[in-house]
Amino acid sequence: MKKALNFVLTVFLLFLSVPVSGVPVEKSSNLIRVCVIDGKDRIGLILKSAYKVYEINSDRALMEGNRLHTDIAITKSGLLIGKKEVSPYGVKVKTAKDSTTYIDGRRFRGDIDIIRKDDLKLTVVNNVDLEDRLVSKKTERVTAI
Repeated sequence: MKKALNFVLTVFLLFLSVPVSGVPVEKSSNLIRVCVIDGKDRIGLILKSAYKVYEINSDRALMEGNRLHTDIAITKSGLLIGKKEVSPYGVKVKTAKDSTTYIDGRRFRGDIDIIRKDDLKLTVVNNVDLEDRLVSKKTERVTAI
């Protein structure tokens, strides 16, 4: 199934890059959103490069640094990142280009959204370039959203 999905996505990418009627195709963003974790109370987060954590739907930075090794958990009024309580709805974690994010021991590239749901569970969404996703060495079971 994974090989078939990779084949279909590769053909789709090739189709996007072929000019139609001699008109060149503009390079568009190939960003995809993939739900990588759903329904957990707590996750482990490791960032080994410069990072910024933003409120999910704004440009307001909540924290930043060079490295981070912490747990993220649900509270009654938001999220707990280490010992810091933040936004009630979620956060976006942005890292330096080509850096890797580890969540519960699994490796990801791209930005990560950590969303607090109404049932007091976490959903983690990986925002990654399609080409990076296809060439990733580690493939995990995912649900596209």
